[in-house]
Amino acid sequence: PALLPYLGVVAPNESELTFITGVETKGPDGKPELQRVRAAVAALKDSCRAAGNPSVEVLVTFGGEGSLHFSAGWDGAGEAAADGALPLECRMGSFVLGTADGRPVDTTGAGDCFRGSYVAARYADGKGVAESLR
Repeated sequence: PALLPYLGVVAPNESELTFITGVETKGPDGKPELQRVRAAVAALKDSCRAAGNPSVEVLVTFGGEGSLHFSAGWDGAGEAAADGALPLECRMGSFVLGTADGRPVDTTGAGDCFRGSYVAARYADGKGVAESLR
């Protein structure tokens, strides 16, 4: 809690998001559900806002299913776009790999690498959210 006022981006996977918010992100089938993820993100943003940080961004990763970015001004309101994203949400799916069977050989560190690449593109190169997520 002491660090909440100083965070610019929080980038958990869906299980970590549940751990830090106490809000379950997975449905009965064990898969993340968008409404539950949004509720957990709202809880995290509420905690940050209460700590004096109203502008935190949240980037939730879903392993091979991609990621979902919630901008600083996201409040869960508005009409969903064709891809199901609400205003100030940016979805990025996954890409086909160049391996023989299209599957990863080893996923160790994949999430860390993705987050590092996002931060470098967004903050060092000044790219927008969607381009940084690619």
